[in-house]
Amino acid sequence: PHFEKMLYDNALLVSVLSDAYKYLQSPAIIVADKTARMELYRETIEDTLSWVLREMTHTEGGFYSAQDADSEGVEGKFFVWDKPEIESVLHQAGFSTLDIEQFCAFYDVTEEGNWEEKNILHREQSYEAFSVEKGIDNELFKQKLRAQRKALFTVRDQRIYPGLDDKIMLSWSALMISAFAQASTALGNNQYAAQAEKSLNFALIQFFPDFTNKNSDWPAGGLHTWKNGVAHIPAFLEDYAYLIAALLDVWQITFKSDYLEAAQILTDYTIKNFFDPSDNLFFFTASHQNDIILRKKELYDNATPSSNSTMARNLQRLSLVLDQEVWASKAAAMVEVMSPSVVKFPNGFGRWAEAMSNQDIPVREIAVTGPDSVSLALELQQQYLPNAVIAADNGMASKLSLLAGKESESETLIYICRNFACQRPVESVQEALPLLH
Repeated sequence: PHFEKMLYDNALLVSVLSDAYKYLQSPAIIVADKTARMELYRETIEDTLSWVLREMTHTEGGFYSAQDADSEGVEGKFFVWDKPEIESVLHQAGFSTLDIEQFCAFYDVTEEGNWEEKNILHREQSYEAFSVEKGIDNELFKQKLRAQRKALFTVRDQRIYPGLDDKIMLSWSALMISAFAQASTALGNNQYAAQAEKSLNFALIQFFPDFTNKNSDWPAGGLHTWKNGVAHIPAFLEDYAYLIAALLDVWQITFKSDYLEAAQILTDYTIKNFFDPSDNLFFFTASHQNDIILRKKELYDNATPSSNSTMARNLQRLSLVLDQEVWASKAAAMVEVMSPSVVKFPNGFGRWAEAMSNQDIPVREIAVTGPDSVSLALELQQQYLPNAVIAADNGMASKLSLLAGKESESETLIYICRNFACQRPVESVQEALPLLH
């Protein structure tokens, strides 16, 4: 393993685990060890975001970029253990010899070490499988493990920490904002939703100097990186693409019109300054950036999704919410350009494949109106709905075509639509799910 921790890796990990957790929640999904898998996904989401909040988050809400692999000049020194050290810490914490033996067996801790004569704590079995194998109570075993990990964490916290790359990048921060928003819907965690909103507001205020100036022609252009109160370097396409996606993700959990309006404004700006009509794709740099020799286009979904595939998805989502046929046509043209490559090399074009499938399988439009529309929309989002957009009437019915004519003052109603043609409304998530599936 490599011990360096990148913000974007953890953001993408949380996002995909949130989808996986939702997917497994469905009673229709039957897989081996389903309960154990869901427990692993939930725990990994929670542990990852706890680390982000504890070690990678600026007090105002931005996210730092990376944590080094080395501390004191040694790779992984902060994270690895000798078996005698673990035994000593746990003995001092009051655990029995048997408890310590079970801990070491569960986390593959040996005298020889499992990595370069040291031990990395990792799980090779689920809690339940290990408990059955050892003939012990599963819940009691998990309680002991939590207490043991806490004891080790306290000792590890006294070590010299790895170096921190504390610059805050708009693009990577936006990916983490989306991750917090998606985790909040998967796990029903309001704290994650609040963090997503706080970090989104930080990004808008700190990376767009004219954002808070209501008299300005916002946006005059965003910036790419921020540190110690100063932002610089003109924003790239990935900054705008990921931020627009984050705005839509946070709008989907708050339904506050400001976020949707900001997504619309930034999309207009991005089309004006980055779009190349000759091939229906976006340049990576803006037309007014003059300090580069060549304007390239980023197309592959590599360590992060490409900015072009993300823009295609943004245009698809916004075109449905705002009834923007021009944007839908743009997205379709982008997918048409890339579809031969997606079919030939699918592993290199993951987000493009998602955009392509949304062209072939129409995205479902869900409109929720009435006094409890926001809470019911959030309940819906606990389901795995990979190709759906949801609009809730949070005072926005007059602004959104998807909600137009569906206002309800007395009862909360769910409309399932395609191409703005809606089925008869229902009043509960249980009634809506058969219509969606």
